[in-house]
Amino acid sequence: MSLIEFQLCYYIIHHKNSLKDTFKSVAAAFFGVRSNKFRKQDFNQGKLSHFIIVGVVCLFLFIMSLVLIVNIVMDLAV
Repeated sequence: MSLIEFQLCYYIIHHKNSLKDTFKSVAAAFFGVRSNKFRKQDFNQGKLSHFIIVGVVCLFLFIMSLVLIVNIVMDLAV
């Protein structure tokens, strides 16, 4: 095993997902563009509670943006 491979394995084992990584994972899941490799990495390194909280927050923001868009369109149509 080369030094680069060892460093990569060490990073993967000891790296924990940050809040930014969790948001990126949830955003990719919303669009359905997360690869299997990264999905497995998320499950191995991320905390379930972080994914649930970020997912609920993103879902809330998505619904509120849809409500806002509908209200703007309805105001313009009248």
